Amino acid sequence: MRILITGSRAPFALDLSRRFHRAGHTVFQADSLRKGIGKWSNSAAKSFHVRPPVKDPRGYVESLAAIVTEQRVDWLIPTCEEVFFIAAHRPLLACDVLVDSLEKLTTIHDKWMFSQSAENEHAKPPETRQIDSCSHQDIAHLLPTEESLDDWVFKPVYSRFASQTLIGPTLRELQEANVGQNESWIAQRRIRGKEYSTYSVAHEGRLLAHVTYKSLYRAGLGAGILFKPVQFRGIDDYVEEFVRSRRYTGQLGLDFIRDDDGRFWVLEANPRATGGVHLFADSDPLIDALTNHAKGLLRPSTTRPAMVEYAMPIWGLYHAYHAGLLHRIIPDMCRSRFTTLSLHDPWPTIGLLPALAELVTIAWRERLTLQQSTTFDIEWNGDTI
Repeated sequence: MRILITGSRAPFALDLSRRFHRAGHTVFQADSLRKGIGKWSNSAAKSFHVRPPVKDPRGYVESLAAIVTEQRVDWLIPTCEEVFFIAAHRPLLACDVLVDSLEKLTTIHDKWMFSQSAENEHAKPPETRQIDSCSHQDIAHLLPTEESLDDWVFKPVYSRFASQTLIGPTLRELQEANVGQNESWIAQRRIRGKEYSTYSVAHEGRLLAHVTYKSLYRAGLGAGILFKPVQFRGIDDYVEEFVRSRRYTGQLGLDFIRDDDGRFWVLEANPRATGGVHLFADSDPLIDALTNHAKGLLRPSTTRPAMVEYAMPIWGLYHAYHAGLLHRIIPDMCRSRFTTLSLHDPWPTIGLLPALAELVTIAWRERLTLQQSTTFDIEWNGDTI
């Protein structure tokens, strides 16, 4: 088959590219960043630079459509938030696409809409309220006293990496963050417990691949950078029912908390790839699930953790210091699978430097954090596309 993978800046896109290449398929990549790590991989026959979807949604998909036609692509696999733009203009693409409708993706991506429809018999969202502003009157209406804010978590309905999440803030912190002023936010009842995430692949409601994992080290509050697979029947059953009830097609990540009483709470969802991709062994037929050729439900055949190795010396060390895990960080790193480094495909690791330089330039030019610069050109926040 001939495969086009978008969002090639991401380590999990590189992972998928290598899997398809090892299986003998011809891989093409496309991204609106010029120097993302996927560009340097020998797993791709060709890497294309396309216009940013945020600036020109239809033009972006038209660029992909031209690649599909010229390269006779059989399957297009989105990996990051470009999935929304591709979903909006899916009829332009003359190939199979691992994506659902934009309407369905919106109900998953919008945290308020998700909270209103995510409950099933296996887990439910915490109590969630919509926030329009953070005046004293609004908070008084939301909560009986300001001191109760410690029991709430605030975040925009469209956000990623938990970069704007406020856990148990003061009223002053809410107001300084302009909560509810320029965009819609939610307040969720704070659940204390252990956090877990999932990665799944589904086609028309049939779950074809699934893994649940725990992040041992994180970059800030959000993205895991070293994570290990775990298994819980409650989460498995929730995900299976979630995709079945929606007849969902695509990749899907869900975040859960298990409280001290053993109950699972579902917090939010991302209709795209996640780091859980890396937890499948090289020999696991994940590409069969992605192209709807799987005969049953695929789970990782290994329990080995995975890590974003270039993030560990910085974010991992920072997390370990504050979490009292300095004595564990080296052993944890030594037993983990690398997500980028490969002796058979070394150039993406070398390409980390120009990739980082491009992101630093974007962050400086756009006045963003380095983390925000990784998605600024592909983020979708509910705008008309």
